[in-house]
Amino acid sequence: MALRIADPRLAVRISAHLEALPEVELSEEEEAEIVVADTVPARGEAMEVALIALVDGPEAVPALRAGADAVLAPDASREELRLAIEAAVRGLALMPADVLGDLVDRSQAEAGDRTPPVLTTREGEVLALLAVGASNKAIARRLDISVHTAKFHVASILDKLDATGRTDAVAQGVRLGLLML
Repeated sequence: MALRIADPRLAVRISAHLEALPEVELSEEEEAEIVVADTVPARGEAMEVALIALVDGPEAVPALRAGADAVLAPDASREELRLAIEAAVRGLALMPADVLGDLVDRSQAEAGDRTPPVLTTREGEVLALLAVGASNKAIARRLDISVHTAKFHVASILDKLDATGRTDAVAQGVRLGLLML
């Protein structure tokens, strides 16, 4: 497989690693299948080849967001480089466990660690009826409750799911795993 190293200084730095990988052939051509770089293209630039980014920890997440297929430390070992090349050829992403942990932490922080709200059994029944388009009157008949009580349950569901309306409540219920369609 053809591998291009974006920066000549980087090529000198990792050439010894590549000598131990007989299946990898260094190429000066633009048509190389994989590019190894210690800088990452600007976000939104189209990458037509696999990119292995050799960057420090804080730069790892931006590198992944910019399209890197593998992120390794600049002092990556021969084995790590081999694994990154194999992963990139197979269309897989490779990153150190601490980078993955950072991504998970950021994702949870962005989501606000929101846990699904707890609906009562009756609210679950009402949500299921909302999913089939039942009106308050139909919900009341089906569950043998008053229309006023049906309205109360719908309002409670909207509040708990932070929904803007009945349709949004159903969508939120599906997204949160409270309702299966």
